[in-house]
Order: sequence, then C-alpha cells, then structure tokens
Amino acid sequence: MSVVPGPRLPVPLLAGYPPALQARVRSQLAAGTLGAALQRSYPEAHTIRTDGALYAHASALKARYLAGVNYLGRRVAARILRPTGWSGGSR
Repeated sequence: MSVVPGPRLPVPLLAGYPPALQARVRSQLAAGTLGAALQRSYPEAHTIRTDGALYAHASALKARYLAGVNYLGRRVAARILRPTGWSGGSR
C-alpha cells in the first residue's frame, strides 16, 4: 500500500530547496500556520511592500555602495572569466 501525498500547493520560490523543506512549507501553508511560523523566526518585518519600494531600496543601495566602482567591460570580463586560449566562438 502506497501513501498518497497531500495536495501539491504551488510554491515556486522554493523550487531549489530540498523536498523535505518544501513539504514542511506546504503543510504549514495548508494548515494556515506558515505566517505565524515565519513571524516567530523573523519578528522584525521590513517595510518594503511594493515593487516600486523595492526598486527604490535597491537603487539606494547601489548608489551607496557601487557609486565609485568602474564598469567591468565585456572584453575585460571575458579575459578574466575565460581560460587562456579559448576563442569563445567561431568569429
């Protein structure tokens, strides 16, 4: 006799996580206890609630920490990332 798993609730953000964690999240989601569990683990919630607020926050971080960083050009990145002697294509 095989055990039939519960309903497959879609949790696309957890696709890369182990099946055991996905199952635990699905069961808590189905039982309605996921929010309380997350609140216990992370009691201080952030204030970012919209896409615009997230974009503004990311832009502020970028301006603060990456303001003086030079752009890494395509050819420089290719020389750094590719092994010596590799042509990178047929061109």
